[in-house]
Amino acid sequence: MKCYLRRLIYAVSLLPLITLSLDLESLIKEKLKKRFGNEVKLKSYEILTKIPEDYKSVELKVYKNHPRGFIYFKNKKVGTVRLNLLWKCEVLVSKRDINPGERLSKINVERREIYLGRCKQIKEPVENFISKRFIKKGEVIKRRDLKKDFLVKRGEKVRVYYEKGNLFIVFDGKALDNGFMNENVRVLSPFSDRVIRGKVIGEGAVKILD
Repeated sequence: MKCYLRRLIYAVSLLPLITLSLDLESLIKEKLKKRFGNEVKLKSYEILTKIPEDYKSVELKVYKNHPRGFIYFKNKKVGTVRLNLLWKCEVLVSKRDINPGERLSKINVERREIYLGRCKQIKEPVENFISKRFIKKGEVIKRRDLKKDFLVKRGEKVRVYYEKGNLFIVFDGKALDNGFMNENVRVLSPFSDRVIRGKVIGEGAVKILD
């Protein structure tokens, strides 16, 4: 009976702590959501200094895309809570196995949103990169896994496309510049040795600019 009472007293004594913990977590999440919306999630938190029961203000100190932050409960004393955060990040994920030296495209990779401690986004067109290693299907692709590689290379043959209204012409030309996706390059026409300008639209492919 005495053992049962000790356990009961211990459980009752823990209730205020549990309630405080639940209230504190809700308050932190509310403050984060008010400032950042769904861009951030609370992973965990740690109370560094005791929170005053009669605090008058709450200050959130969080920098976007940083895995650590703080929240301060202020009165005459300051209660400090350290936050461990996860940020919404757009990442590249392989849709199938990718071999070393293979160029990325919308066929073998896709962009997804996941929560990470720090975002390191690949914002350039995926076609600008080739894989440096074997990448398994479903794997998050990091920048260090990739090597930039021109889609159009100076001195090499390129497929040239021209389209205007109902007119559509395709011919081979010679690239006079290196170019990544969506960059403008010069191409030597095979018909008149005239230099024309176009936009890189794929590997070894250029569309003539109007």
